[in-house]
Amino acid sequence: RAGVPMEVMGLMLGEFVDEYTVRVVDVFAMPQSGTGVSVEAVDHVFQTNMLDMLKQTG
Repeated sequence: RAGVPMEVMGLMLGEFVDEYTVRVVDVFAMPQSGTGVSVEAVDHVFQTNMLDMLKQTG
């Protein structure tokens, strides 16, 4: 919507290094949008498919 700030939605993949550190190894955009008032439902099928494709590429 014009004039309404939108949040960037995405998924970070990584691992915990220690109690205070997370190593991020990949990120990708999600097909969701949101404002401070509402967020679209997360598409679990999209997330699963994206993770499967990432596993295939190593």
